[in-house]
Amino acid sequence: MIYCHIIIRTPITTELEDGVLDTIDKAITDEQGVDTKEQKISIDTNTSFKQNAIALLPVTNGILDSETPSGNPNQNQTTTTGGGGPKQLESSEPVANTNTNQNNQNRTRHKMHLGKWWAHMGRPSQILKEEFGYNISVDATKDNDWDLIFGGYPHYGEPPIARRPKKWDWTMEGYLNHHLAERGWDRLQPHQVWFPCMGCKDSYCNKRGMCEITRKFDPDSCFLLPDDLEKVTKHMEAAASSSANNNDNNDGDGDVTGTSSLWVLKQDSNTMHKHMGTGVSFIRNVSQLPSREDMADGTWIVQPFVEQWMGTGDYHRRQEIRLYVAITSTSPLRAYAWNEPWVGLAMMVYDPPKGGDGANAAAPDVCMLDTHIHRKGCDEDGLLTRDQRTPSFEEFSRLYNLVGADLDRFQKSVRILLRNILATANPQIRAHPVNDGITKSGASCFSFLRADMTVASNGEAYVYEINEFPFANEKDRVASRVQARAYRDLFQMIGLDRPALPAEERAAFELANLGGWIPLYDASP
Repeated sequence: MIYCHIIIRTPITTELEDGVLDTIDKAITDEQGVDTKEQKISIDTNTSFKQNAIALLPVTNGILDSETPSGNPNQNQTTTTGGGGPKQLESSEPVANTNTNQNNQNRTRHKMHLGKWWAHMGRPSQILKEEFGYNISVDATKDNDWDLIFGGYPHYGEPPIARRPKKWDWTMEGYLNHHLAERGWDRLQPHQVWFPCMGCKDSYCNKRGMCEITRKFDPDSCFLLPDDLEKVTKHMEAAASSSANNNDNNDGDGDVTGTSSLWVLKQDSNTMHKHMGTGVSFIRNVSQLPSREDMADGTWIVQPFVEQWMGTGDYHRRQEIRLYVAITSTSPLRAYAWNEPWVGLAMMVYDPPKGGDGANAAAPDVCMLDTHIHRKGCDEDGLLTRDQRTPSFEEFSRLYNLVGADLDRFQKSVRILLRNILATANPQIRAHPVNDGITKSGASCFSFLRADMTVASNGEAYVYEINEFPFANEKDRVASRVQARAYRDLFQMIGLDRPALPAEERAAFELANLGGWIPLYDASP
């Protein structure tokens, strides 16, 4: 039997500080149209494990065990309350467009306009074609009778031609996206599905946007340049002094707040699309910050270096935990987490150089720090095979002795952190013109994201980034299995294998067909 961590949908609990509650309350109030703070803070955090903690539940082959098989329409993983039925099955989504073509609404869907981006569309497009029947190719610029546009953003800045260099359309102004905007997103039909939901790149899917969100409920999680230059300068100087006095030298025993003198400098924005470690460097002192002239472009952030929970021996390596997240509606927000994360370990044992005072000590080799499986330019130390460096979460927890109360603490903090990020960002995301038009039309959108995070040395979760388009063709033993099942169950959960559902019935259908997806956030009343 394999075990994995599972995120249970729950209200924000009293563990958060008042200021944090105020921030999240505003986001949830904006999302639901009601103030729910009084209800949330009255919850007894010890009354219900299922309500207020993340369970470590048994799974079979990475899928949540249940009494009914994945995809059974009679499956219901909600809790009924009284004679009125489970409240979360209701939906505030708009009624379908009155111009709906009833024949389209009731037909099985097969027609797909596919984005030609194999790195991020390969495996899911094959699954859609071979297992879900989306085998009729259409050009949505010439034919409005389509069922699914998979990857229309950011690919279609111009018509697809064999061997033509990619023409990105990040601003949604070219070819297909220009056509749809001219026609009107609110004129889509209820049976039509768009991938992905929009607005992520302007928010938590770029590192600066993520910083702008997390600092609202954790002010010292990151610093924006040049806005926070004075503040981060004080923090860096204090950390360097403390490190030198204690001869700490970043030996792995520091905490997430930066008693180490090492800091992380990142450059990113909604137009730069930095991934796989690009735009990231490690610095020791203020002199290594960009010049005032360079930082004036508003693309730089500084974060404390996160000391991580370490294994021993050959497993004394930095780690990154990857968890798939799905968005199936932005208004109201519905978000899910896959029930099994997977892990990537650094290519080299973490053995930073000793000696030197805090601000002037040498930085560790980047190959000790970077946990990207596909990173180029690093030679493995030969102590672990690639398979050993990509363990399942269950294997990782055992190897790193992350068990019992420590495991519970990490899992609980994952839930709280991801909920906070999504809730804080969604008022902006749902207002995106594409999302707004889709909501008004009664059509639908969905996103398949990946949260990259770690277990800090204090046992708390720390999210590095959320990827808008995670690599879709994982080959490693665990990652490949996890990814394929996550895609299949997502497509089934949102009903791509059946005639379209009216907007007001989708939340209930998803909850009855979760498969391996766990409700993370549902703003339906």
